[in-house]
Amino acid sequence: MGWASRTRHSGEARDDRTITEPAQSSGSAAVRAASSSKQAMSAALVELIEPYRDEVSSLDGYRTLVTIGAVAWNLALFPEDERQNHFDQAAREIGPGDEMSEMVLALSRRKEQRFPDERRMIVSHEVSETATGYHLVAVSAGFEEA
Repeated sequence: MGWASRTRHSGEARDDRTITEPAQSSGSAAVRAASSSKQAMSAALVELIEPYRDEVSSLDGYRTLVTIGAVAWNLALFPEDERQNHFDQAAREIGPGDEMSEMVLALSRRKEQRFPDERRMIVSHEVSETATGYHLVAVSAGFEEA
């Protein structure tokens, strides 16, 4: 059983709002969603991975970056003393590598700094390419520790 399977998701609320980001990093992201008091999970995830955005130049690279960002976001939801165990499990799923581990840990810290009160877990995401850039859909649910 994976680490996400051992968590409870509170409620059935999901955030299906989407974001389209220019394929080149020269423009700002344009959110296509109804405004709400909470930031769209897609927009939050794009903001989280922004420092690494210039390092990817392909759809597959962007998909990988979004996946790493989602893993980092979810890790940050756990108490500090439980993260290493969850991180080890996630590392087995996304593959080995010191650089990858450093990126996950750095993004996890960034999530804590930029979104300290955000308790939604990213349960799925999808990235596609459009004529204007990459299109990200991120789905989330409330998170409570098991």
